[in-house]
Amino acid sequence: MATKQELVTHKEVYDRAQAVYQERDAVREGLWKDYSARDQLVAAKIKIDRCISLLDKRHPDADEHILSETPDIINYTIFAERKINGE
Repeated sequence: MATKQELVTHKEVYDRAQAVYQERDAVREGLWKDYSARDQLVAAKIKIDRCISLLDKRHPDADEHILSETPDIINYTIFAERKINGE
């Protein structure tokens, strides 16, 4: 079972993703709604593949780049779930 600290840390990561969503949604005004669940997952996969490539190449800035991408990856998967659930 997850510890309280693990749950807090998990929520902090989600909160960062939500902040990115709010910031970008203010500019893009719900553009994600124009794309299917599949499109959302493909976008997440592209970002994941880029991150994996950086790790495989042992790029010196891999951690920094990955941390900048993970909020988007989280949001794309949330968008996919929302689309599947009928939004």
